[in-house]
Amino acid sequence: MKIEEDVIEIFQDFENYIYNALNQGLSKIKKYRRIYLVAPLVSNYLYISKIMNGFVRFCEEQCFDFGIMNKISDDSVINDKDLYVVIEDTKLVKLLDLASSKNYVLGDDIGVLSYNEAPFKRLLNIAVLSTNFQKLGETAAVMILNNKKGKVKNPFMFIERSSV
Repeated sequence: MKIEEDVIEIFQDFENYIYNALNQGLSKIKKYRRIYLVAPLVSNYLYISKIMNGFVRFCEEQCFDFGIMNKISDDSVINDKDLYVVIEDTKLVKLLDLASSKNYVLGDDIGVLSYNEAPFKRLLNIAVLSTNFQKLGETAAVMILNNKKGKVKNPFMFIERSSV
């Protein structure tokens, strides 16, 4: 028996997930002139490069002007009618601070899409691209309780809120 057959694996397909989720939100995304992915360019996490690949593929296929930003800081320039897809929560907070300082209205002046659902994003009405964490836990529990081995792809979705 192979080791791969004797384990529980619940996985994410990062490249295709972001690509498909952005396509789900295409009708909302179309109103923006440019899309930026805010993600660390140097990372120990392999999934970041897969997210970038899916993002670039989406933008190229949909003919969007796009860019990748490594950071958001106090001197970052954010522009009206741009959409920001933000991977890290610390950068999301900084982006929200900058938008507030320019009196930008999220979903009107600029768009904000965050990665991974969290209660504070729901409360702030921030749209997200997210795996289904509840389903991940339920799947793991069922597999453990039933001693079921195998690979299961966890669902991923675009959750529309007023920030886009």
